[in-house]
Amino acid sequence: MHLKQEISVFLKRKMRFWDPLGSTQEFSIQTFIKVMKHPKFLLFGGLTLVFFFATDPSTNRPYVPLWASAAIWPIAYVIYMSLYAFALCVLSGLTKAIPRLRTPTSLLGFVTLFPTIYFCENVLLNIMSGGTYPSTLNGNYLFYFLAVQVSEAVFFKYIYPGMDVHEADVEENADDRSTEAETSKHIIIGGERIPLRQIHLIEAREHHVHVTLSDSRRRLRARLGDVVAQTSSEDGIQTHRSWWVARHAAKELGEENGRPVMRLRDNAHIPVARTRVSQVRTWAEDHLEDGIQAKPAAE
Repeated sequence: MHLKQEISVFLKRKMRFWDPLGSTQEFSIQTFIKVMKHPKFLLFGGLTLVFFFATDPSTNRPYVPLWASAAIWPIAYVIYMSLYAFALCVLSGLTKAIPRLRTPTSLLGFVTLFPTIYFCENVLLNIMSGGTYPSTLNGNYLFYFLAVQVSEAVFFKYIYPGMDVHEADVEENADDRSTEAETSKHIIIGGERIPLRQIHLIEAREHHVHVTLSDSRRRLRARLGDVVAQTSSEDGIQTHRSWWVARHAAKELGEENGRPVMRLRDNAHIPVARTRVSQVRTWAEDHLEDGIQAKPAAE
């Protein structure tokens, strides 16, 4: 059982990155696996492979059969993603030793892309062509690298934010029992018992609250004050008289158009009342990894 728990922590340990556009990202190996199986990612990956086959940057078609020219790209993709997964495993171990470690995804791409292209061009295409294929790695590596970076930038900007793959991730904590208690906690809203870990956001509107869950949105008759009274600072923070944000959904306290806001992991911005800025700032410093990105407007 001890080994099983260690493996679970290893897979769920969140790692921090800069994507190709310079935005901050964080995900675990478990999230990576979920992304790999997600229909949106499979479609995106398939279209990317079609692009590489259509443009033929390796110029292999004069030297190999058409089926081989088409097959080389899925093979390269599998090798690349396998090496990428291995690199994430190494990073998970490093993150345990250096919790604040943040790595550019471009560095991962650079490290994993080179052996992928080298093997495909100097081994596979060489065999498929009967030794006639002249490797173009030296001349085309920059194109491959930039193409992959553009693909990753599009993925992180437009596709990844809409993929609900984070709900099972937990940050490694010195007190595992505290984490287990948090994930099993329920609160009562409008007479319904809802797992706290599924709640991302609660907004009060007149005599109802609108509850944003991991996979749905509910409208229930309740007072926000009664709901918040069931939570602690470990669970989340009331940023405004009409808003409560769960800790696992919050990313950082920032500013937008001169107004203080709480940025969420799905890129949504929730208002922070000026009278609560000091309280929310202290909470963010104590409970969020990113804490405060930009100094909020004065109270």
